[in-house]
Amino acid sequence: SQLRRSGMVAILILVIGVVVLTVFAVWYGASSRRAVLASRYFKESAERTRTQERLLRLVTDNQPESIFILDKDGRYRFANRNAAGYVDMGAADMFGKSVADVLGAARAEDIVASAEAALYNQHPQSRIRRRSEDGREHITRSEYIPLEQIPIPSLPEATPGVLVVEHDIT
Repeated sequence: SQLRRSGMVAILILVIGVVVLTVFAVWYGASSRRAVLASRYFKESAERTRTQERLLRLVTDNQPESIFILDKDGRYRFANRNAAGYVDMGAADMFGKSVADVLGAARAEDIVASAEAALYNQHPQSRIRRRSEDGREHITRSEYIPLEQIPIPSLPEATPGVLVVEHDIT
């Protein structure tokens, strides 16, 4: 009877071990599958985001106007090729810099004041400016459109901004 009892205990321990290993294998397989599915989802999501970013860049870079977004502190958060070309910089180089750093204090004062007015009033603002450059007078129509928030991950949530579109109407 002792031998029979020892055999039954051994079989019971073996069955418990098999059940534990089966549960562990099922858990590991399910979590691995979930991880693969999550990885695939995030990879596809990142690719969609990159595609949308390339599309936005394509559309804005092929506009004749200078287009840029300023945050509430007067820092560039987006600029198209024409806005960057105007100051002989790359659009990525303008990101995070203040208008005064990019355009100079004199020109920045007017742009920042107009952007602040658009944010304060929460209505688009239009401005027509005349400036002399290289002995020629340039006339620019600028639109300042307030944005509730700028969707950039590096900014705190709900950071308001202003979309600025400048068109040379000389």
